[in-house]
Amino acid sequence: MAEITLHLTDARMEALEQALEEEGLGSVEDFMQDYLIDLFTEKVPYEVQVQIQKQLDAERQNAQRDSGEAGEKAETAALSGQEAPAKYTSGSRPLRAEDIGFRDDVLRYDNCLNFKLDPDIPTLYEALGVHDDIEKPGGLYNAYANFDLETGKPSDHLELAACSRDGGEDTLYYRLSAEEQALLLPEMDEYCQQRRGLSLEESVQQYAMNRDLERERKPQNTRGKTGRRKQPER
Repeated sequence: MAEITLHLTDARMEALEQALEEEGLGSVEDFMQDYLIDLFTEKVPYEVQVQIQKQLDAERQNAQRDSGEAGEKAETAALSGQEAPAKYTSGSRPLRAEDIGFRDDVLRYDNCLNFKLDPDIPTLYEALGVHDDIEKPGGLYNAYANFDLETGKPSDHLELAACSRDGGEDTLYYRLSAEEQALLLPEMDEYCQQRRGLSLEESVQQYAMNRDLERERKPQNTRGKTGRRKQPER
């Protein structure tokens, strides 16, 4: 990573450190790092930012590939047995294009865009093997599809949230085949442009740039007025 050397007398540096600390703005290094990121975002053409982001993503993917299966195996081992298994429904048939439509806003949760499937499409419930009647056992089901901003693909399942008359809640999952994910993708893209003013590709680029810019921001000030690092509290 590139470094920039700035020259300021010790007395001026100490006075500046003290002023920033009193305003809760962190160290000079923290402040300048944030300023450089904002300057980069403002001055560098968007097309260049996107190209740089693609290079960073390619480097990250290569590093992840090199790390290989060891990390995945460790994560699987750590998670095994800690959570109750999710409940899945098999549905009555594969989803078709006429089953897919969306309702309400596209919401962002962590690294996903969340789409609510239109409950007024009756064939949707038929395909998913659930019902849309709160009077029936199990309650009313609402279906949600997620688009993963990390992978740039629809998630491999739908979430079916049930709400019963007594206020109880339950969640089922419907596994999506590759063909069903392919059906969802253009519909998601069109609806995302309508609701958010961004295509899915633009949303992925925006997410990746914001993620990496945040990672580059330094943590809060850990230095004293003299520039030496403070001892951690015991």
